[in-house]
Amino acid sequence: MYYLENRGLITPLFLMLTVTGFIAITFLFPLMLKGFRTSQKVYIFTLVTSSVLHILLFLFGKYNVMLMLVLSGLVILVTTPQIALISILTMDAIDFMQWKTRKSSNGVIASIKGGCGEIELQK
Repeated sequence: MYYLENRGLITPLFLMLTVTGFIAITFLFPLMLKGFRTSQKVYIFTLVTSSVLHILLFLFGKYNVMLMLVLSGLVILVTTPQIALISILTMDAIDFMQWKTRKSSNGVIASIKGGCGEIELQK
């Protein structure tokens, strides 16, 4: 709304982003995990790719609505799996610390992460 100064684009943009995010987490994320073989490699790929796409979106998105929609869709395709990857990598860190130290560190890591994954971490 503020970037393109057009209130009519808000609903189509968010609808497109929601559908794209669903596609990314349902289909693209499992393919990425299969292709890259480790969650760390997938996270690095998504981080680098989303950084480049965000820069392109910032530089050129204002001048062309279609380009903005395409770049926004690509950003969501790449960044949506990052949310799942943060939880996966957090659980990997907990398992590794428990394996190395024989002590459970669920609470400490959950508080460092920000509390949003507390229910998830208390398996």
